[in-house]
Amino acid sequence: MARRLTPGPDGSNNLVGTSKDTYNVGAYFENEKFSARATYSYRTAFLIGLSGANPYYQDDFGTVSLALNYKPTEWTQCQPGRVEPQQPDADLLPERNGPHRVL
Repeated sequence: MARRLTPGPDGSNNLVGTSKDTYNVGAYFENEKFSARATYSYRTAFLIGLSGANPYYQDDFGTVSLALNYKPTEWTQCQPGRVEPQQPDADLLPERNGPHRVL
């Protein structure tokens, strides 16, 4: 025999922080010089807690995330707002290839 759930204080069977539906979709492109990633996440409204016997819900919402990366040289990688030097291979030491500078 199936067991019935007892409704919570707000009259529902909702668990705190769980949405009925969530969706995630993403796409990416990558080659030796450039990479890009885009994702979209969506979740329906969910119970965030109770204050006394009053339920509080978060509205449904979606978020977009974008990441771009450009690698002009073997040792440098650029992202919007950030530049990172990459570790050269062990046989390509700075002494053999001149000074290295961080942009």
